[in-house]
Parts: sequence; C-alpha cells; structure tokens
Amino acid sequence: MTAKLNRTHFERRAFVYVRQSTAMQVHEHVESRQRQYALAERAATLGWSRGNIEVVDEDQGKSGATSEGRTGFARIADAVGQGQAGAILAVEASRLSRSSMDWQRLLALCAVASVAVIDEHAVYDPADGDDRMLFERDDINFLDREAFLAAC
Repeated sequence: MTAKLNRTHFERRAFVYVRQSTAMQVHEHVESRQRQYALAERAATLGWSRGNIEVVDEDQGKSGATSEGRTGFARIADAVGQGQAGAILAVEASRLSRSSMDWQRLLALCAVASVAVIDEHAVYDPADGDDRMLFERDDINFLDREAFLAAC
C-alpha cells in the first residue's frame, strides 16, 4: 500500500483501462497488451480485492484522439463521477486519452472524487499539486516522470 491510497479507495472499484489504437496494434503488439492486462495484478497487490477490480477493454482498436465512440472511457468517467471508482490504472496517460480536453476533464473529476491514477510504477493523486503538474505536461507521459522530476 502507498500513502496516497486509503480505505475509501479500496472500498470502491479499481478500473484497469486497456486500449490500443488500431486493430493491427491489438494483434501485433502483444507485449503492450500483456503489460496493460497485468495492471489488474498491480491493483490486487496494492490492496484491491479481485472482486473490486474491473478490466475495461472494450475500446481496443479505437483511437484515443476523442472520447466519442469509446464506451469504456465513458463508463470509467461515469463511475468516477458517481463515486464508484477508487482508482484508474493505465500503462500511460495516452492509453486513457490523446485528447488534452478529455484527459483534463477526467483528471478534474478524479481530483474532486478522490480517485487515484496509477501506472506501472507509481500512484498519483490528481488533487495533489505536484502530481497534477506531471499530468498537465503535454510533452511527457507517465513512463518519463522520473527523468522529468530529476531535471526539475
């Protein structure tokens, strides 16, 4: 467990978002797909019961350029807004959305609803100023965060 997670997070669901942009990527990028599905195990290791972990993969083969037509993304955003989500897990921010507007709206909802955002390496609190600063940078993704922080 980490200091950024508390009992309230674990009482709600952890949503693991799995998405690749094209059918070709889904078929050919097996390692990426495996890494994304492995985040369900990360949620369990952090403390979520397996029954409270939901893998959302119906947006496979759909671009993240817009939320239109991505029912999985909409379902997660709805769960956040209704207070049903404790965390969203994704390998990197671009798996959630490549649209800055959609991404910033989701982060704002997460901050208000106390929903953690988790990648393979860290747990982020969108309400925390330092974590929020990382999310607001368009030129870095989750996997580059250590290099970015080291340079600050």
